[in-house]
Parts: sequence; structure tokens; C-alpha cells
Amino acid sequence: MISGEAWLNVVHLRNEKFRVITPYFDVKVLGTCFDVVAYEQEQTAQIILEKGEVVVMDKKQEVIGMLEPDQQIVYSKAAKTVLKSTIDAESYASWTEGLLIFKNEPMAEIAKRLGRKYNADIILHGDSLKSSVFRATFQDESLDEVCKLLSSVAPIRYVIHKREKRGDGTFERNKVEMWLERDKKTLPMK
Repeated sequence: MISGEAWLNVVHLRNEKFRVITPYFDVKVLGTCFDVVAYEQEQTAQIILEKGEVVVMDKKQEVIGMLEPDQQIVYSKAAKTVLKSTIDAESYASWTEGLLIFKNEPMAEIAKRLGRKYNADIILHGDSLKSSVFRATFQDESLDEVCKLLSSVAPIRYVIHKREKRGDGTFERNKVEMWLERDKKTLPMK
């Protein structure tokens, strides 16, 4: 059972069946390269297909979708609905090579993926920032460097909060807040 994210490259064997099981759906694999994103704390789970073919089934084993290369299925956990769309699978798979590639992605999606990579809660203030679209590639940059780069290409203000040490000696997750400069009503008070 997958909880989190896994990139799989599966060779098709005629007499062998391969399935990926998540808490939300199962994937019947027919020889393929794909990403399964099933984080417990997120509102959606998804399958992204780079090459090959997969069949996605609900927990009753009924087919809810078939994917071809450069397609994804996003499953809404609350609504129990499925949305199939065409995407650039290569940009989603880039994390397996230490890259994060965003091609005309909304900041809400970028924040989610950056949060996973940097173990951070990235809080976006204002709908205009959440829907702002960016194109970027990050490789070895720190979280602070990523924030600086984003603020150099858009009027973004950000605050990276100091991680607090818990009583058990562990640290809280990183926390970053972001605002668009023009959204004065959402800027933090100084």
C-alpha cells in the first residue's frame, strides 16, 4: 500500500499481474512508467502516466479510468470524484532526478510540490497569488533561494519562519508565508 509518492517503472510480463494499492484507488499496471501521489494529509490523490498504459479502479475494483501517456487522474477524497486531464508527465517525473520543473503551473500547485520537497508548509495569501502561473526549474536550490528566485520574477513578498524545537527534541516543519505586493489587504502587519 502506498501512502506518499512513488515513481514506478514496470516491465510488462504476460503471466504476471502488477497492482499498486492506495487507500483511495488501485492501479492495474500493464507495463509502464508512472507516478502515484497519495499523501494522507492532502485533499486529492493522483496518478500521472509518462509512458505505457494503466487502468485505475476504485476500491470495489470497478474501472474509473484508463490513462495514456501524458494524462493524469486526480481523485478528490471528499467528493469521491475523478478528473482526467492531459499534462506534461515529464515535469511531474522530474523530482526523481532531483529537479522540480514547472511549466505554466499555478502557484497553488507549485507550493504543494515545494512543500513536499522541502518538508514545509507553504501558505499562500490571496487568490491572485494562488492562481498566478509560473514557469521555472529548480535543482539544488535551498528553500530560501527558491523563494528569492520567485520574488525576483514576480512581486512576491515572503517570510520564512524559524523552525521551533519541540519538547521531544524534534523540530516543526518549515513554514513559509507568501503574498503578492499588490494585495495590500493580505500583507502581514509589521
